[in-house]
Amino acid sequence: VCTYNIGYDGRDTWGLSAAQRSARILAQLHERGAEIVALQEVIHRGDMAEVGAFSASMPGWYSYTEPHNQTNHYSNMILSVFPIVQGSERTQTIVSHNGRNDRVNISVQLRTPLGVLRVWSIHTRFEEPGDGCLQLFRGVRLVAESEPQTPYIIMGDYNTQRKNVLSIAKSVGLTAHDATNVGRIDHILTSDPLEVVAQECIARPIVPGEHDPIFAEIGAN
Repeated sequence: VCTYNIGYDGRDTWGLSAAQRSARILAQLHERGAEIVALQEVIHRGDMAEVGAFSASMPGWYSYTEPHNQTNHYSNMILSVFPIVQGSERTQTIVSHNGRNDRVNISVQLRTPLGVLRVWSIHTRFEEPGDGCLQLFRGVRLVAESEPQTPYIIMGDYNTQRKNVLSIAKSVGLTAHDATNVGRIDHILTSDPLEVVAQECIARPIVPGEHDPIFAEIGAN
């Protein structure tokens, strides 16, 4: 699996087209055998729209995306070689205090060799990372309680450190563990019986983007 915030980093990536950027990113994903990918800050409208570029470049893959909000041109996106279970999509809005920076986190159920899993692509606010994570985990807990037989993977840009993520999850009674420790503010969490058995962080600028992509191998204990 992989989580990657592909937002522009202010360097030479501004000179690349959506097709060029998506091709470079996809090449890196394929090279490391990624089968489930959570992307953040995917441009979904205008001349540089990347949502369509990813979908067109990955025939045979399944995808789901939704904009952060009605005015933001960024989306969260989930890509997978495994089929999305019909009608499994969930979204959760994290409400900002100023009313301008609400974020939408998305999740789908996937039918995988480990069984049906729920996979989240999340992006909490940078203004109030603790409060954003708190809202997120409360919502994830409600979904988990409604699907007690479905393990989950939460991937994305938490905008806070690993220790804070785990502490906040525990504070709301959410069973989430195995946070990857190779990322600074990007993490992958799992629930039982899933576990992270290997992980790797790929430093920029191998793949153009704002953050370093985090890869992890997921197994079942």
